[in-house]
Amino acid sequence: MSRRSGLGGVTKVYRRDATNLGPAHPMEPFSLAFLDPPYGKGLAEKALVSLRDGGWLTSGALLVVEEAKAAAFAAPDGFEELERRAYDDTEFVFLRASLRRVGKGACAVPTIELLVLVNGGHASPLPTLRMSAF
Repeated sequence: MSRRSGLGGVTKVYRRDATNLGPAHPMEPFSLAFLDPPYGKGLAEKALVSLRDGGWLTSGALLVVEEAKAAAFAAPDGFEELERRAYDDTEFVFLRASLRRVGKGACAVPTIELLVLVNGGHASPLPTLRMSAF
């Protein structure tokens, strides 16, 4: 983010298997996530389940999944599909996390907490995790 805009943030990069993240605690859950795993391998669905089950997302979090149109992406339970946009052979699927958070993890997040799951590079078959707080 631009320093001139006053929207500078902190970024942490973790090399983890995004399909098996484990619990998010002690980190706060994220309200915005972008997923761009290798296409056509079902990794977006697995990463979403991992995010859901590990408490990585706030209820109502917005997620954007980039996937090959031919992959026929389907969101797992706990996610509401808001919209799909196709560009050539790629599509972007916009989701809302419909998770219920209670107890210790329940909180209002005053900042944008961004979670990005991306291909870890051509040598990495699994998506990795990058987190930013603005």
